[in-house]
Amino acid sequence: MGDQEHEDLERILIEKNANAIPLSYTFLKYITNNFSHEREIGRGGFGIVYKGVLRNGNVAVKKLSRTDDISEKQFEDELFCLIRVKHKNIVRFLGYCSNISREVVHHNGRDILADVQQRFLCFEYIPNKSLKHYLEDESYGREWETRYNLIEGICHGLQYLHNEQRINHLDLKPENILLDYGMVPKITDFGLSRRFGEQSRIITKNIYGTLGYLAPEYLNYGKLSFKSDIYSLGIIMGKILRGNNDILDFQNWHKSQVTDSPQVKRCIEIAQLCVNADEHKRPTIDEIIAMLNEIHMSRSNSVPSLEKMEGQKTQPQHVAPIERSSVEHMPGTKAGPEWNRESARASSSQPPPVRANKEAQDATTTQEEDDGSDDDQREEDDGDDDDQRVQEYILECQKKRRKIMTMAAAMIGMVWISS
Repeated sequence: MGDQEHEDLERILIEKNANAIPLSYTFLKYITNNFSHEREIGRGGFGIVYKGVLRNGNVAVKKLSRTDDISEKQFEDELFCLIRVKHKNIVRFLGYCSNISREVVHHNGRDILADVQQRFLCFEYIPNKSLKHYLEDESYGREWETRYNLIEGICHGLQYLHNEQRINHLDLKPENILLDYGMVPKITDFGLSRRFGEQSRIITKNIYGTLGYLAPEYLNYGKLSFKSDIYSLGIIMGKILRGNNDILDFQNWHKSQVTDSPQVKRCIEIAQLCVNADEHKRPTIDEIIAMLNEIHMSRSNSVPSLEKMEGQKTQPQHVAPIERSSVEHMPGTKAGPEWNRESARASSSQPPPVRANKEAQDATTTQEEDDGSDDDQREEDDGDDDDQRVQEYILECQKKRRKIMTMAAAMIGMVWISS
């Protein structure tokens, strides 16, 4: 049934920039199993959301439940807002349906045949439910990285709505933010949204929305502006930062957040700015994004890479030209300036130092084999002694060298004259 509509809708699922298409009531009824209770995945004041099953994928079908003039305007407002919206942090709009059927209804004590109008909107299917579910289910965990990404994604979606589409959402709340497989937040439910033209604010007598998220100037005086959404955003940020969906004490909630993280503290400050009772003191969405970018930079700079961390563990400490620490721990040796002065005097009056006792013995053996080599026997130059080892043995090595050379000269009948 509806083979062409199946193909068209599945194509739109693949082509991210494809435009929404009109869908038939018969097709929507088919993919939702006649709007069965088992396919119901959400319910609100203006409608019910069903899961629609395609041959190669799933969609969400929103059925508007009211049939009065308000519902008709709501349908048109949402349709016109969604028709051009395409952003990774906003639920993709795939199709729509407005159907009129003649049904028998009971009216004024009798049955009549009346025209019944039904309206539907079709969206991409989001598997991880809503932000509300995330906040109320502790099994998700509360890692800072996840919470920051949620805040950042919601702000980017709102920036797109305000700047590029001039849309004021007017019903931002955790229930209207869905989470995909990668925990990417997606703003949904544009039933109360208003598209602004050149004007930046309007005044209305009709107050709609959810208590607890309505800005004071809208709730009390009917004043609407983009700052109305900023207020709602601040409430949402506060709940994400707290990690629960409890009602916030706007004045004191941040004081209970004990943290040493400068990024968390900065996000708390942003949330506080957003819920300022004076709309003029709330930041714009661009200013919020700029502050988040500063946080992002500080996060990148404050977290060292694995290579840097490993380098800090394995990098040897720099040593002084003279290994003072090794001198101080050798018995019978002197340290500090006094030791340095004695070393200088010894080096000015003695031949170059040898590397170790074994090398002195090797020099003696070489002299014996050469049968009478004089004291011009060349010692190995230790000028390349890069690690500057055993400088403290200079005097002791020189004494041993003279003694060994004297013994070698006596063995071969030579008279050794000490230099």
